[in-house]
Amino acid sequence: MRPLPMLSWNDKKRSRVALTGIVAAAAAAATLSGTPAVAAAPLSSGPPVRVIVRALPGSEGVLGRDISEAGGHLTGYIPLVTSAAASVPTAALPWLAAQPGIAAVTPDGPVQLDSSQYSPTTDPGSLYNVEQSLGVDQAWQDGYTGAGVGIALIDTGVTPVPAGLDGSQQVANGPDLSFDSEAGGPLQYLDENGHGTFMAGIIAGRAPGATAGDYPGDTRDFLGIAPDAHIVSVKVGGANGAVDVSQVLAAIDWVVQHRDDR
Repeated sequence: MRPLPMLSWNDKKRSRVALTGIVAAAAAAATLSGTPAVAAAPLSSGPPVRVIVRALPGSEGVLGRDISEAGGHLTGYIPLVTSAAASVPTAALPWLAAQPGIAAVTPDGPVQLDSSQYSPTTDPGSLYNVEQSLGVDQAWQDGYTGAGVGIALIDTGVTPVPAGLDGSQQVANGPDLSFDSEAGGPLQYLDENGHGTFMAGIIAGRAPGATAGDYPGDTRDFLGIAPDAHIVSVKVGGANGAVDVSQVLAAIDWVVQHRDDR
């Protein structure tokens, strides 16, 4: 099946308008001919396109049936929005959209974030601006960058991120006290939840190209609050974030016992 071209949000809006126009035109033609649109046999010719078919509240059960009768192939349900993803022949789209239990048929396709226009200096919520408001840049100018400081992070573990958390130099693993460690294997020490890695980035993240003397005013590279510090990761939370109080207490106990380690 030929993939749809890359779509922007504006492209999706235009596609939806175009699809709505096709459906409306087909419905009008059927009315003029004296045949209700819902009674017309679906046309299964034409190349298939990927669409999202949304059912009216309480009519979710018709999604699979209507998509199948339209000559389409259901690829998955999306319960949150009472919808299904499907591949449907182009000519059958008007018929499908006109069925009694269907609220809308809209194009599906890839969406890609465009970060080319993003600037941390203009985003008030960026870490750069947060650091500016806290006076972190002044601390960097005064030489306080976290160099020589180890920070124990009791969380869900830390997964090395080449663009901001170098696992060989910035992150060291303490014990894994999480439920993941009971099974061992590839999840041990690694962050399958995301929270620990996120926090480690805020604390001591540093893009590979960043230079200590250039931290103040650096708008290009990602920099945590203490970019020259290193993280000692003590994992207590598993992939779902679950952890017992006893595990947290054991982690704190370990940190206190090893606070002078080098």
